[in-house]
Amino acid sequence: MKGGRKIQTAINGAREELDLRVTVRRADEIGEVPMWERAEQRLSLVPIGKARPWDEVLIERITGEQPVVTTLKAVSQRYAASVGRAVETVRPRLSKPIEHNGKRWFARPVASFRCVPSLCHVLHVEVSDPAAEMTAEAQRRELEQIAAELSDALTVAADALSR
Repeated sequence: MKGGRKIQTAINGAREELDLRVTVRRADEIGEVPMWERAEQRLSLVPIGKARPWDEVLIERITGEQPVVTTLKAVSQRYAASVGRAVETVRPRLSKPIEHNGKRWFARPVASFRCVPSLCHVLHVEVSDPAAEMTAEAQRRELEQIAAELSDALTVAADALSR
């Protein structure tokens, strides 16, 4: 498109206008012959939020709403339709990350680490008892502490490997 004008080509049989970004220059300095060149197409990056897995959203919803049911089967039956999944799919996905302690539903702290044998002696992480009732703020603080300890341990390991 140049100056708001559209180019029509014989390719489309002049039935529709073909919108192309073009640049126009003279073939030579004194000539009047135009040289039409297709302008560089650049992709524009549009940031979108990272999609969260459905089970993470459901766990957050269950711990926020605190349904009166106390079994995973009942919770799965109650929320399966809202996430568009079968009860048989929802129940196993909820069995490890959430638990009912007799009073309320809570999310268990999740910690999974893959240990390289030469670094195993450097890493020592303690996760609190999952049966203990934790607020979201307490979980966040505990995970931040674990992350700091891991960062320190990885720094020590990197120093040891660089020697």
